[in-house]
Amino acid sequence: RKIEELEDNLESLKRKLANKDNENSHSLMQKERMLKDYKGLLEKSETQRDGLKTEVEALKGRLDSIIANKKEQEIVEQRNLEDEISNLKNGLEDFQKLSELLQKEKELKLQ
Repeated sequence: RKIEELEDNLESLKRKLANKDNENSHSLMQKERMLKDYKGLLEKSETQRDGLKTEVEALKGRLDSIIANKKEQEIVEQRNLEDEISNLKNGLEDFQKLSELLQKEKELKLQ
């Protein structure tokens, strides 16, 4: 009678152990699947990050080029304005000299 009880307990423990093994195995498979999914998402996000990094670098290059062109354009415009101012000053000086000469000529005629 005692032996039968022990054997029943042993069978019960074996079933519980088998059930626990099945649960653990199932849980492990779920965790492995989740880990694989997370790794896939991580790789995808790393690829996206690398793509965005490349895009940002390209945009930075374009911006640097635009800034350099704009600075060059401003320098050319500044030089053109300086040349125009110089030409106007020279023209004004020539006009003043001509005015002085005409005034002297007028004075000489009046004498």
